[in-house]
Amino acid sequence: PRPTGTPRGGGIDLPSRATPGRFFLGSPVHDRDTTAADVLLGALPQVLTDRRVLVVGDTTGKVALSLRVRGAEVSVWNRAGADALSWPETGEQDLAVVRLPRDKGELDMALHAVAAQLVPGGELWLSGANDEGIKSADKRVAALFSDVETVDIRRRCRVVFGRRPARIEGL
Repeated sequence: PRPTGTPRGGGIDLPSRATPGRFFLGSPVHDRDTTAADVLLGALPQVLTDRRVLVVGDTTGKVALSLRVRGAEVSVWNRAGADALSWPETGEQDLAVVRLPRDKGELDMALHAVAAQLVPGGELWLSGANDEGIKSADKRVAALFSDVETVDIRRRCRVVFGRRPARIEGL
């Protein structure tokens, strides 16, 4: 039971249109991004000390922050927004986490960019919602990465894992 006088939002007065499971600003896209980030963070190793990590397409900022707390050296690459870059400006990376882009062409381009940044044996972690196309994304990942598998399925989202081979044809 709530203490008397405490607002329903746990101290935050939410708009009357707010519903459980929905971001309080009413943005279902933001809610989907947050859910995909949460599922991804649950699947990733808890300790990433001294690992170089490239974060791609994290609109929430939650993934980069959490990975820094876990000890990772984080670089961020976004293709949209004020800090948008056409290609990552980072050096070699041990691990990359990618938020599923909205377009298959964007996904292919992001996978090529990430593969070019990862060291041989580096890990790819791709997250997205089922209704965004993550169920079929493993086929695109398998074109460049080995050991491809779905490692987590929760809250209508999935996390796909892949490992960068020592040699990738055409890269």
